[in-house]
Amino acid sequence: MRTLPTETFSVWVLILQLTAYVSYLDFGVQTAVGRFVAYHNDLGNFEERDRIVNTSFAILCGSGLLAILLMFTLVWQLPLIFRTIPNKLLTETKIALLLVGSSLAIGLPFSVFNGVFVGIQRYEIPAIITGAGKLTTAILIVIAAKMNGSLALMGAAIAGVNFISYIVQFLACQRFNQGIKYSYNLVSKNAAKEVFSYCFSLSIGYIGLLLVSGVDTTIIGIFNLRAVAYYSIAASIITLIVGLQSAIFSPILPVAAVMDARSDAKQLGKLLITSTRYGMFMLFVTGIPLILGAKPFLTLWAGQEYAENGAIILQCLVIANIIRLSFVPYVTLVIGTAQQHLVIVSPLLEGFSNLITSLALGSIMGATGVALGTIIGGIVGVTGHISYNMPRTKGIIFSRYTFIKDALLSPSISVIPILLILPAMSFINSSLISGILLITGSISVTLVLIWNFSLLDYERKFIISLAISTVKNVIKL
Repeated sequence: MRTLPTETFSVWVLILQLTAYVSYLDFGVQTAVGRFVAYHNDLGNFEERDRIVNTSFAILCGSGLLAILLMFTLVWQLPLIFRTIPNKLLTETKIALLLVGSSLAIGLPFSVFNGVFVGIQRYEIPAIITGAGKLTTAILIVIAAKMNGSLALMGAAIAGVNFISYIVQFLACQRFNQGIKYSYNLVSKNAAKEVFSYCFSLSIGYIGLLLVSGVDTTIIGIFNLRAVAYYSIAASIITLIVGLQSAIFSPILPVAAVMDARSDAKQLGKLLITSTRYGMFMLFVTGIPLILGAKPFLTLWAGQEYAENGAIILQCLVIANIIRLSFVPYVTLVIGTAQQHLVIVSPLLEGFSNLITSLALGSIMGATGVALGTIIGGIVGVTGHISYNMPRTKGIIFSRYTFIKDALLSPSISVIPILLILPAMSFINSSLISGILLITGSISVTLVLIWNFSLLDYERKFIISLAISTVKNVIKL
């Protein structure tokens, strides 16, 4: 972003957003593979497991072909849809779209292997492959940007790394797949029906997710191409938070599948409340510093121009995602217990409310209005989960009152003192000593509230025991 002109960077972000739509054509099949592999492994039904895996691969081959067709159609119509793209960048934009989009489309069938790793609870393997791929891609993009800033060259870098990562995924799955057989003969109509049945409601959820986080940049790009750069900087930080939340809680999906196979509904309820409470703590730890220090952080990272135009956007998006991501553990457990068909209404409510409000507010307030639309959509989605989805959830025994009180309100109330710093930012700027005292006092009160009201007895005992043990070890040294 510091190397490319703002206009070129905006087009590059738009390319990444448009090609990211390919991932939605997964239709939740990778998630289904992870769930069914864990479920059938626990039951010892290996033949059915293999049919699910091979049938899923065949389904995603079809999705990949559809994605390539749609990408060529998009490139054909690009000048009509995005009239704000400069003519000098149009050809390179089309080439980059085809390179990145086609590589992601070809990668759809290979996502089955990541699903297998999730099912056998070998999360570190896809994490290492994906992490190495992203790091390599980032390095190559920086080199390409510094060389000549060619969008086509940057797109080729992403495509090349993607193809290599697919090969590595396949080879890794061949070695660590725990006896899963791969054969065209294992593709089954019955398995396809089972996968489609499982993925139908997941696909509805994906539509809601697309409307929440997949169209914002596109909407801004249609009206104001330059603002895409400012919005994308804020959104990229949110992507890190979302990825962290997903990485932490995705392992409970196969755990939920195993508990479901054993009909352990009470334990699933305990897992829901505990994981949601910890998730709230994590969201506050990652989000509050960004809310309070949005402008200094963006200035340090992206420069003064991005800080001036993106600070409020970042604050709005952080608040929106604290609201939205608070229910990640619940959604994960629902999917793990194959009850996603019960929760298809709230994602659509959130998605369409986000789309409508983002369009309305975006036309008035620009990119900030689009970010505010995400907050409104998040509130609608959470309300739908509590009032509509949870009463219909089966196989997970818990009290909604206990969930709201212990998992949501307890952590939220504890951080109110530190959040009160935000309205007092002007006061802090005018008096450094008073500001330091205010921050110190707010943090102290927050820690006291967390210790007394948010932590359970056994957690406090564990922390005390850990602290004593650490002190003893330090003294011995």
